[in-house]
Amino acid sequence: MNFVIIFITIMLNNLIENKLGYSYNVFSDPFDIKLLLINIALYIIIYSALCFSYSKIKLIYSK
Repeated sequence: MNFVIIFITIMLNNLIENKLGYSYNVFSDPFDIKLLLINIALYIIIYSALCFSYSKIKLIYSK
């Protein structure tokens, strides 16, 4: 199930970046620590929220 959560995280991250007009690619753009930290934090926040939601939904449906 982690593969699905990671896939959804990447899709949501790209959607949020497009909606905000923000894009940073660590491999092709010049190095900027602030943009890198924002990008990593966004991935962590989305992934954590999805894992938390999945665990709560799994508990509800397992009953």
